[in-house]
Formats: sequence, structure tokens, C-alpha cells
Amino acid sequence: MSFHPLDPNITPTLYQNTSTEQKVGKIEVINESLEETIHFFKENLEFYLENNQQKQDQIKEQKKKHLDRMNHLSDQLQLLQNTNYELQKQLMNANYQIDTLDSEKHLLRLDLKELREKNTNKKITLNQILKNQKTLNQTLKNRVLQINNLNNNLY
Repeated sequence: MSFHPLDPNITPTLYQNTSTEQKVGKIEVINESLEETIHFFKENLEFYLENNQQKQDQIKEQKKKHLDRMNHLSDQLQLLQNTNYELQKQLMNANYQIDTLDSEKHLLRLDLKELREKNTNKKITLNQILKNQKTLNQTLKNRVLQINNLNNNLY
């Protein structure tokens, strides 16, 4: 009769007619089978525990890499936000300077317009003075001629 340690059909009544030596032999076979089964499960358990530990270590390493990457990205984001803030300040300053320059440009244009008007007025006045001077010169020449004529007529 073949025996298997996990065979449910074997009951204590099957062993009643066997000798003690046979019983001991069967128990030794059962013990060996149990030891082999325990050893098999122990090896499998060790393998799964080791595999599980490796997977946990990989997950920890991935988490660490992701955390490092997130920290790096967070630092980069902070730098970008700081740079953006500085650029916005510079842009506001540049816009203020542009507005100031536009105001100054407008004032300079007004000053230029006023100076042109004054220059035009001075040109008109100068032209008038030149005309008056020509007239006076001509009058003076005419007077000198008259005086000369009178003087010539006197002698």
C-alpha cells in the first residue's frame, strides 16, 4: 500500500494491524515528507521574502529619486518665480521710465514749438529791421546826395 502524508483516506484504523516497526517506518516516511515540504515552503518563503525586499528597496529608491526630482523641480520653480518677479519689477521700472521719457518728449516738443515760434518771430523782426535799415540807408544816401548837390551848388 502506497502512502502519502497528505492522503485524507489514511486513518488510524489502517495502522491497527501493522507492527510497531512498520508504524515507525511509516512515521519516518511521513516525517521525511513533512521535512521536505517544510524545506520547500521555507525556500519559497525565503525567495519571496528576498524578492519582496528587493521590490521594497526598488520602490524606496524610486520614491527617493522622485522626491529628489520633485525637490529639484520645486527649486527650479522657485528660481523661475523669483526671476519672473525680478523681470516684472524691471518691466514696471522700464514702463515708468518710458512714461517719464514720453512726458519729457512731450515737454521738449512744446519747448521746440515755442522756440520755433520765437525764432520765426525773430526772423520776422530781423527781416523788418533789415528792410528798415535798407530804407534808412537809402534815405541816408539820398540825403548825402542832396547835401552834396547843395554843396556843389554853393560853390
